[in-house]
Amino acid sequence: MLPADLPLLTPPDEFFAAVLDLSVSGIVYYQPVHDAAGQVVDLTFGYLNPAAQQLLRLPARPAATYRQQFPEAEATGLWAFHREALLTDGPHRLQRHYQADGFDDHYLLAARRVGEGLLVSFAAASEPVRSVVEQALRESQAREQAARAEAEARRQRLHQVLMKMPAHIALLHGPEHVYDLVNPAYEQLFPARTTLGRSIREVIPELEGQGFYELFDRVYQTGEPYYAPEAEAWADFEGTGQLQRRYYHTSFLPIRDAEGRVTEVLNFAVDVTEQVEARQQVQRLNDELTTARAEAERERNLLQALLAQAPVAIGLFQGEELRITAANAQMAALWGRTPAQVLGRPLTEAVPELRGQGFDDLMRQVLSTHEPVTGTEAPATMLRDGWLQTTYYNFVYQPLYDAAGAVLGVIDVAVEVTEQVQARRQLEQLNQELETRVQERTRQLTEQQQLLSRILRQVPAAIATLSGPEHRFTFANDLYQGLIDHRVQLGKSVAEVMPELVSQGIIDLLDRVYTTGEPFIGQELPVQLRDATGTLQQRYFDFVYQPMLDAQGQTGILVFAVDVTGQVQARQQVEHLNQALEARVQERTQEAQLARAAAERQRGELQRVFEQAPIAIAVYRGPRYVIELANPTVCRLWGRTQDQIVGLGLFEALPEVAGMGYEELLDEVMATGVPHVAHAMEAVHEREGRRDTVYWDFVYVPMYQEDGRIDGAMVVANEVTEQVQARRQLEQLNQELETRVQERTRQLAAALADAEAQREQLRVQQGLLSQILRLVPASIATLNGPEHRYSFFNELYQTLSADRTALGRTVAEVFPEVVEQGFIDLLDRVYATGEPFVGTDVSAALYDPRTRRPEQRYVDFLYQPLFDERQRVTGILAFILDVTDKAQARQQVQALNEELRAANAELNATNAQLTRINADLDTFVYTASHDLKAPIANIEGLLDALRDYLPANNPEPMVPHLLHLMQGAVARFQQTVGHLTDVSRLQHAQPAELVPLAALVDDVRLDLASLIETTRTHLLLDLDDCPTVYFAVKNLRSILYNLLSNALKYRHPDRTPLVQLRAHCQQDQLVLTVQDNGLGLTEPQQSKLFTLFRRLHSHVEGSGVGLYMIKRIVENAGGTIAVQSQPGQGSTFTVTLPHTFPD
Repeated sequence: MLPADLPLLTPPDEFFAAVLDLSVSGIVYYQPVHDAAGQVVDLTFGYLNPAAQQLLRLPARPAATYRQQFPEAEATGLWAFHREALLTDGPHRLQRHYQADGFDDHYLLAARRVGEGLLVSFAAASEPVRSVVEQALRESQAREQAARAEAEARRQRLHQVLMKMPAHIALLHGPEHVYDLVNPAYEQLFPARTTLGRSIREVIPELEGQGFYELFDRVYQTGEPYYAPEAEAWADFEGTGQLQRRYYHTSFLPIRDAEGRVTEVLNFAVDVTEQVEARQQVQRLNDELTTARAEAERERNLLQALLAQAPVAIGLFQGEELRITAANAQMAALWGRTPAQVLGRPLTEAVPELRGQGFDDLMRQVLSTHEPVTGTEAPATMLRDGWLQTTYYNFVYQPLYDAAGAVLGVIDVAVEVTEQVQARRQLEQLNQELETRVQERTRQLTEQQQLLSRILRQVPAAIATLSGPEHRFTFANDLYQGLIDHRVQLGKSVAEVMPELVSQGIIDLLDRVYTTGEPFIGQELPVQLRDATGTLQQRYFDFVYQPMLDAQGQTGILVFAVDVTGQVQARQQVEHLNQALEARVQERTQEAQLARAAAERQRGELQRVFEQAPIAIAVYRGPRYVIELANPTVCRLWGRTQDQIVGLGLFEALPEVAGMGYEELLDEVMATGVPHVAHAMEAVHEREGRRDTVYWDFVYVPMYQEDGRIDGAMVVANEVTEQVQARRQLEQLNQELETRVQERTRQLAAALADAEAQREQLRVQQGLLSQILRLVPASIATLNGPEHRYSFFNELYQTLSADRTALGRTVAEVFPEVVEQGFIDLLDRVYATGEPFVGTDVSAALYDPRTRRPEQRYVDFLYQPLFDERQRVTGILAFILDVTDKAQARQQVQALNEELRAANAELNATNAQLTRINADLDTFVYTASHDLKAPIANIEGLLDALRDYLPANNPEPMVPHLLHLMQGAVARFQQTVGHLTDVSRLQHAQPAELVPLAALVDDVRLDLASLIETTRTHLLLDLDDCPTVYFAVKNLRSILYNLLSNALKYRHPDRTPLVQLRAHCQQDQLVLTVQDNGLGLTEPQQSKLFTLFRRLHSHVEGSGVGLYMIKRIVENAGGTIAVQSQPGQGSTFTVTLPHTFPD
């Protein structure tokens, strides 16, 4: 600020402008340049007053940055001075002898931060007396500066050539490949992006994974150039956010410094996208032609390969008679036959047992309606191992069309699911038995879980749940499984199940949702998934990643995705067709004009570049290296005219360079096709009648014919004789001074570098520690002194304290509610003893801003003492985790466990009561049946006496009929009492013994022989698997007799009875199966089948006790009995009994 009493006759702005213009001191205003982490890495020139422009020999606003303009500033300490002045308050001063970048003088500098920038004032100090050696050094440096100026002029001319070339050219510096130079053509590739001063990874991040970064690294590390005639690159060239593919004829060339070290990589590229796409279009047309020719052959082989290799049963049926024209081995096996036995025959003739089962009608329906038919768990009676049995299938009947759209036949694709159906039905029966023993609350919970599962599996979207930071699957519905070829295995992570997603950023999205707790919604996101063959397929999805917490407080993610690939591809196809149509319309009208104009422009541009280039350019052809072209610059440097050299071999036109190694270099380039770059290579030329020794920087580049053969080479050269001579003179002078200043300079630079490195390391560590403490998902604070005053706290700690924490306040001031809870005492003890304290699930009443009063919370916490260098406690680190949800969940689990134990105790008591009631009921049944026998016998005796008393010729006709009815009632009553006696005896265990099963079955068959003969029943036996069994013989006989007699009694009147008895021993179990083709049972009838005195068919004699007795016998032995039946088709009874032989 100017003094208030300063009299000004002009406005302040005009006054300050005049001061800056008239000042003899240089004044520069710099603006900082930050990297991605926010660190100051360079300065830009905001303003230079006239004195600064004169002293620094710079314009008012140079384009280069401070470190680019003064590369030696870092080594001399000037950059550190500027950076420190910018980052700290107050003025800074420095006196320094700066002898670099073309300057040689003593300077006084003063700097101060002004706003966001840095203001620097400097002036040249009076020169001290220089020694003779120093004076000589100054003269040498002056010559070196002149040489450098000449080199800079040449460099500027070369720079202009590069800037005007119609190729994309960029120069990238250092191992990070930071852009130092780009020509306008390269800038037009990415017009909206800043390149200079940034690395290629920052400028073009979408090149990640395409191999270009690795190629730059390899060229920089090995010094070997890289060439690619048609390199494919995907990038967002138009700034629309969409990647585009282009092809470039590109080369990566290493650029070396004077010591031969690679410092930069030159990228030279020409866009050849149109040529490549044109060639690819031709190739695609050829490929489509080849594909069309092979398609017919593949279609002929497809059906045969499908039939032979498919893991399912497949058959082809043609005509109304459904003739079997194709059937693989799996289909024939389902029919119980070989393919040779069925091919060429009508279905019902080849497999007669299928008649009347409706499958042939369904096929004819497909033939007539052209609509496919699907069957799920359809029952079918099939011939297996010589006997009929009911099996189940999933199948599809699909119409097969010829090229004209006419139906050729029906394809049947089937899979047998008999075992699954039987297992499910057994499971359903077990579930029904269990449902009667559980309480209503458990049943409701099960129904809710089943409802949720059905909703998730039936919703028309892919749904999965993931748990933990590794995103492991805990659930996936069928649609989700179908999308990824059923690869999901519960417990495995997404990266293990779908490794192809790792490089596509999907895992990063899941990590972000898991870490931040924020959901992510994606629309039409492209994702590549592997199909069943392992091939990556492009898919598109609308999806949501929703964070969620489970009952244990563990974080997971709900995935809800909808496959929109069809919509996206349809839209893309329409766009592609529109583009193709537009391209065809424009192509023919513009092709000729564009080709002629492009050729003319290229010829004119190349001719101007060639003639006006300030560097030497020549083209050699053939093994003699005949000079085909030579620009004026190369002719002047060779000391010849174009008429003297064009048309002659190189070493004929320039015999003085023969034998100096140039011919061998050209031979190598012609043989290998690899360019050769040389620096300061010696040559002798005759110019103006004298032989001059000169030095060249040049590159030999191979030249190709249209067929790819190398037929010549191009040389681009620059004479560097003066630079080489000046460098050698300078090196000689520098050696004299180097021994005097080297050690001191090295020590000073090392000290400055160490100090700066330590400061930078300290800043990095502090920043990293602060970032970690703020991002850790726990409440963290540091407390200083015995009063426990806050010196740091993160956001979660502030949330825990209800936004009451402030630096410098004590814990007691921030948390007054915990003073009486003992936490302050714990802090005092840790501070006094230096011993840490760990608390787990500690109850704490903490202030809740929502209720404005303390609320019960649970925390896990650590009080860790902090020490100084003398191991004295100076503070405490507080690390706190709020585990209220986890503690409450555990308490809820404990409460539920208590309820479950009480429920189990109640259930046990109920079971004991039912057991006593059953025992009492059995006792009552036995007593009642025993006590009723005598009265019934008396009634029967009275009926006999009455019949004897009445005269034989009784005139009353109703008397004999009534006596007959009364006798029948007494007989049925006696039978019922006998059955009750048998039922009561079932409670008494029968001794087990070794029983020959075949002999026992023969005994039962003799008892039923009359019924078998009168009904003409076919009885098939399969008992070889169990020749001898260990069971109570009386009970086993009752089981066999009742099941076989029921199969005979309940036969179907319209077909010959077929009864099959099978015995199978497996894993300590005896399985008996009785299958018939009788009347069968409906579902309601099956539910009442084993009820006492329940008869389901009134036209058949019976008491309704037999199956009840069998069920009691089986269950008392620890076994099960089940029935499978279809009305009108028959029934199958399966008895499973424990079967363990005695030791």
